[in-house]
Amino acid sequence: MGGVVLLRALGIKPSVFHINEGHVAFLALELMREKIALGVPFAAALAQTRAESISQRTLPWPPGMTDSRRKLMRFTFHKIQPQITSSVSEFLSLGRVDPKDENETFCMDGCSR
Repeated sequence: MGGVVLLRALGIKPSVFHINEGHVAFLALELMREKIALGVPFAAALAQTRAESISQRTLPWPPGMTDSRRKLMRFTFHKIQPQITSSVSEFLSLGRVDPKDENETFCMDGCSR
């Protein structure tokens, strides 16, 4: 997230962002937060963020994935979650293969929808 903030502060406006595994996965959340703060509806912000993001996963099996638990996600993102989604459940669904499966953990490595 800080990388997006830094680029903006420097006046750099990339047309595409490269996300390599889980190391910078939260970049997409910051891009969505920016759009929503400007009045872009959630669905449009999600679509626009997908269009300007390229995700790469070098390890295509579960050991290469980083699952963050729900409590950690709530703790870490409690301040910005309301700026992106109307509920914690909807926020956590952004990082699931099956967005409706609330037992599935948040995955940061390109395994989400």
